[in-house]
Amino acid sequence: MDGIPEDEDIAFIVKGMNGLFNEQYSRALSKSSSIRLNQTALDGFHTGGCLPFGFQSIASAMSDSRKTRKKLIPVPEEAEVVKLIFKLASVGKSGIRYGTKLIATELNVTGKLKRGNKWTANAVHRVLRDSAYYGDRIIGKNRTRADINPEQVIVKVPPIIEKSLFEQVALLLKKNAPNKQEHQALGSPSLLTGLVKCHYCKCNFVINTGKSGKYKYYKCSDCIKQSIKSCSNKALPKDVLEHAILNELTKNLFIEPVITSLLTELKTDVQDSFRKSQIKLLGLSKKKAALDHKQFSLIDKIADNSIFLDEFVQKNLDTYKNEIRITNHEINNLKLRMGLPIKKFGAKQTGLFIDACKRVLLGGNLEATKALLNAVIERIEIKQDKVTIVGNKLKMMANIGGFDSRHSRIKVPSIISVWRRRRDLNSRGAINPCWFSRPVHSATLPPLRSSAE
Repeated sequence: MDGIPEDEDIAFIVKGMNGLFNEQYSRALSKSSSIRLNQTALDGFHTGGCLPFGFQSIASAMSDSRKTRKKLIPVPEEAEVVKLIFKLASVGKSGIRYGTKLIATELNVTGKLKRGNKWTANAVHRVLRDSAYYGDRIIGKNRTRADINPEQVIVKVPPIIEKSLFEQVALLLKKNAPNKQEHQALGSPSLLTGLVKCHYCKCNFVINTGKSGKYKYYKCSDCIKQSIKSCSNKALPKDVLEHAILNELTKNLFIEPVITSLLTELKTDVQDSFRKSQIKLLGLSKKKAALDHKQFSLIDKIADNSIFLDEFVQKNLDTYKNEIRITNHEINNLKLRMGLPIKKFGAKQTGLFIDACKRVLLGGNLEATKALLNAVIERIEIKQDKVTIVGNKLKMMANIGGFDSRHSRIKVPSIISVWRRRRDLNSRGAINPCWFSRPVHSATLPPLRSSAE
C-alpha cells in the first residue's frame, strides 16, 4: 500500500493512525447525515426507508425553496385493509376479537394481500403497533448514538384510523400477549408445574430435588430463589401430591352429579350476567341520548347565531363527538356479547366427556393428563398440609361442549363462541370464576417432610 513505511513497527503505527482517521471521518459523515435527516423529519417530510403498508410517498414542494421532498399519503385500497385489520383485532366479526395469526389467515383467504405477498402474524402485529396509522410517524426509535439527535421526532401524516381505536387494540394486545412462563409450564415434564401455587406468597411451586436427585418435591420457588425461611410452606413429595390430585379429580370431580351441578350453576350465572348486561345497555342508551341532545342543542345555537363557533365551542363539539363514538362502541360490543350463542349439550355428551377424562387420568399418559389438567383447572393452592383445587365453570362447560367423542380427545374448544383463551365471561367480572374449590383431605397425604430431610 502506498505511503506505508517498510519498517514493520512504524507501519503498524501508521496503519492504526489511518484507521482512526477513517473512523473519525465515517462518524463525522454519519453525524452530518443524521442531522440532515432529523431536520427533514422536523420539517414534516418523509426521511426514506421502507414505506408503511397503507401509505405512498409523493413529491411536495418546500416552502422556502424550489426543492421538493417526499410526504406520505394514504393509499385508498391499502387503507381499507388497515381499517379491516384494526376492526378484526378489536371486535372481530361476531364480537370475539381475532388474534394476529387469525387476521393474517382471513386476509390471505379473502385475497387482501400485502403488496402481492401473503400476510404473516408478525406483519399484522407490526401494523397494529405502528402509530403512523393514527397520524404520528415516529422517527428515531432505533438510534444508538446519544450525542446525535437524542430526541425522537414525530412527523404528522394523514391518519387512517382514530387514536382511541389504536390505543384500545394496544391494550388488547398487551392483555392477550402469551405468557412465557405458561409455555414453559406446558412444556415441563412434571405433571403439575404451572398449576401449583403457594397460598402465602402466590408464587409457583417448582420441582426441587434431594439426595442428589433421588427424591423430588414440589417446593415454593421463593424458598429456592431467596432463602428457606422466606416462606412457611413445606415441600410436598412429587409422586404423593400428583397421585392425590388425580385421585381427588377421579373420585370427586369427574362424576355425573358434580358436573351436572356445576353446569346448572353456570346457566344461572349466565342468566344473571344477561340481566346485568341489559341494565348496563339501558344506562348506555340513556347516556347516548343525553350526549346527542347536548350536541344537537349546541349545533342549533351555532346555526341561529346565538353563539359563535370559536375555538372553545369547537372543542366542546369535538368532545361530544368523541364521547358519542365511544358510547356507540360500548353499546355495539355489549349487544354482540349478549347475542353470542352458547353451545347446548345433553346428558349423553356430559357422560362421554366424564368417561374420557377418567380414562386420561388413569391411563398413565403424562402429556394427555397434563393437557386435561390445564384445560379445566385454574390453580392448585398449597397451604401447609392442605391442598385446594380451584377451577372455572365456563372452562369446564367449554371443554364438555368441545369434546369430540369420535376421537375421545380432550382439546381446547373452538366451537363455543363465548370462549377464547383468557377471554371468557369471567374476565368481564360477570361470573364467579370458582366452579370447583375442594380441599384434598390431608389424610390422602402422608406426614410431610422438607426436602432437606
